[in-house]
Amino acid sequence: MKEAVSHVAALDMPGPLQRGELCDVLGLVVEEGSEVVRKAGFDLVVNLFDKGHWEPAALSNGLQIFSGDVCADLKMDIPALPKILCEEFCPLLQPFVRRDWLTVDHLKALAEI
Repeated sequence: MKEAVSHVAALDMPGPLQRGELCDVLGLVVEEGSEVVRKAGFDLVVNLFDKGHWEPAALSNGLQIFSGDVCADLKMDIPALPKILCEEFCPLLQPFVRRDWLTVDHLKALAEI
């Protein structure tokens, strides 16, 4: 995981682009059929923010876009999307709620997809 985080961090993604990249990455991750692969993808996302490589504002803004716009399309192709987000991704985001980078509403929006 360290190597993957280092590679993405080395791209030096500008803050304003991070929310869009977050949506793209999450879209790819949830499309994976393997729970193990999804976990690695979700862990990568969490580590990018946790280790300070991506800005906290990109997390909240990106999740709003993802849950509001992107998930509507994905839900048609991925019937398990609500379960994946609720059971696999939302628990990983709890530390960011405690840091006030996200609100409980962000998690609810994902869980209610």
